[in-house]
This record gives sequence, structure tokens and C-alpha cells, in this order.
Amino acid sequence: SRNLNALRAAWKKDGKNTLNQTKLRSLCIKVYQAKIEADSNNQRAGKHRFPLVDYVVIYFDTFFGLKTLGQKNLLRAFFTLEQAYNEGTDPLLVTFVRLCGIFHPLPVSQEYFMLDMLELTADSLTGKLFTKASAFWSSWGSGKELGISQQLQETILERAFIHGSQAGLTGKVLHDRLMELLHTHGAQFRTHDSRITDNGQMTMGMFLVGALAVHLELHQQSFDVVRPIFEQAATNGQLTFEAFRDAVEKCSSHQKAASGSYTYLFARALALENQIKMPNTQMITKGDMVLEEPLLKDFTQCSVQCAYVSFNWNLGVWSAAGLRAEGTSMLEEARSRAAGRAVLVGLKEKEVQSTPHRDTKMTKAKGAKH
Repeated sequence: SRNLNALRAAWKKDGKNTLNQTKLRSLCIKVYQAKIEADSNNQRAGKHRFPLVDYVVIYFDTFFGLKTLGQKNLLRAFFTLEQAYNEGTDPLLVTFVRLCGIFHPLPVSQEYFMLDMLELTADSLTGKLFTKASAFWSSWGSGKELGISQQLQETILERAFIHGSQAGLTGKVLHDRLMELLHTHGAQFRTHDSRITDNGQMTMGMFLVGALAVHLELHQQSFDVVRPIFEQAATNGQLTFEAFRDAVEKCSSHQKAASGSYTYLFARALALENQIKMPNTQMITKGDMVLEEPLLKDFTQCSVQCAYVSFNWNLGVWSAAGLRAEGTSMLEEARSRAAGRAVLVGLKEKEVQSTPHRDTKMTKAKGAKH
């Protein structure tokens, strides 16, 4: 609350200016797309994923050129998002607020899952409702409510929970459970962007939170064994980095963590244990070397409680969508397809640009005759 009060004071000093919602929607779409690319790059570099809210700060700092200008626009964006969320009239901005966890903190591990669901949804709709992924983002960014049919919901759920599908959970079974959870716990999942139309179409916001509810229920048993694993790895209630790493590997054996994730998670545990204030983005960017940072290098152990909290909040037992039982990823395959489509589109555009217009050819031919 102190941070929020400080932000309000700075916003008041700025004249309580806000951003145009159309401009802000466009910025949110660009943030989503850039975040997807950044996640892919971090994975290849062996670094942890940026939480969306941290990546928003990075994006604004770079997008506006000057850091001071970026921070001023970030402040205006924040309070524009607050207004949009309270009004509940813009589905994209409301969903963006939820995924950032601005007004109701969401564990980063759950945010990762919802962002993966969003990416899988974009891929699933490409080739059906949209010719290419950029058309999906443009349509959603226009402010229109994006309805997802029941058939597409089932397809996306089956892809997201492919490990469950391999065990016999069909898209229909998963969808039925999603509807039951939304019906039973409706108030818990109801948001400004939560709506189901008469023909069964569901808004993006409701689909994402419904899928998260299914995700949490399916993996509840896995979540329950996490703390005992950290307790068994500890010596006198304390974990070294090596013991912490072994515990994390046992907790998430099905989803291989990046090498930088182990050091990041341990750094977060040390920071929590010793009340160290260090920017989250700095911890992630440093990768494997973060534990050598001056603020952290003198600390070598953390308690079971801090280790458990850091792991559960920042990675979790199962934070990725589209993972098969053997560990391969449908999401990575979707990214490869998207990159392939982008290359093909680029090649076609170059071909069109390099091919002389037919009228130009005829004009040249006529000129040659004279």
C-alpha cells in the first residue's frame, strides 16, 4: 500500500494524466508479443522467465527511449489500467491487469501458465479465425470482445493439458470440468471480462481463469508434496544451494528448469530470508552469476520456509502449458510454426516488392517500340 500511495503522489504531481485507451491497448499487445519473444530468448540463454509485471517496466524503459519518459508513461499507463479495470468495459485491458497481478496478486507460476494458455490460444485460432498470429493480436487489440467457441475451447484445453490427454483426459472432459468449476466457484472467478454467450462462446478472460482452475485442481496432489521434499533436503532446517537445486529438480521433474532458474529461485529465497532489496529484473538478468552479487554472496543457506515460498511463487510444480508426459513442448512447436509463418510471409512480401508491376512492364515495352 505504501508503494501505491507513492505512485498516486507521483501521478498527482504529473497532473493525473492518463493514456488514451486505444494507444494503451496497442502498447499491451506489443508487450505481450515482445514478452513471448523474450521468454523464448531467455529459455535459449538458460535464464529464468520475466514475470509480466517486471517485463512491462523493461518494455516502457526501452520503448520510449529515455528512462524518465518511460517511467512517466508507465505511471500514466498504470492509472489508466486501474480506471479501465474499475469500469470493466475493455476486455483486453482487464485481462492484462489480471495477468500482471496489479490489484490482486497472482503467484508468478500461475501467471506463467495463463500466458502460455494465451499463446496456445493465439496459435489455435490462427488458421481458423485468423490467417496469421498477428491478425489475432490486432483483432484483440482493437478492443473487440474475443469470443472462443466451445469446440475451440476443447481443442485448446487438450493441447494445454496434453499430458492429461495422454492419460485419457479428452478436451470434452477437461471442458466439462472447467464449466463445473466456474459454476461451483463462480464468484471466485468472476471478473469484468467474464462472460459466456448463449451459443457457448467464452470471453478470453473467463477462459484463462477457468483453465487455471482446471490446472490447479489437476495438479493439487503434486502441490501437496512440495514442502516435504524441501524438508527432506534440508539439514537442521537449512538448505544450501546444492540441496535446494536437488529439491527443485524433484518437485518439477517433468518440466526442466533453466539453469538460471535455480540460481534465481535461490536468490529470491535468500532475499526473503535476509530482507534484501534487489530488483527482480537484475536477479533474472544476471542468470547463473546472480549469487555472486555483492548483496547476496555472503549468504549460503536459506530456511525451508523461504525455499518453499520462493519455489512455489516463482516456478511451481507445473507452471507450463502444453507439456507432454515425456517433457516435449507443444508451445515450443507452436513458436516454431509462428516463426515459420513469419518467414514465409516475409518472403512473399519481398517477392511482391521485387516483382515489377505489370503496368510498369507494359509501359517499358511500349517505350521500347518508339
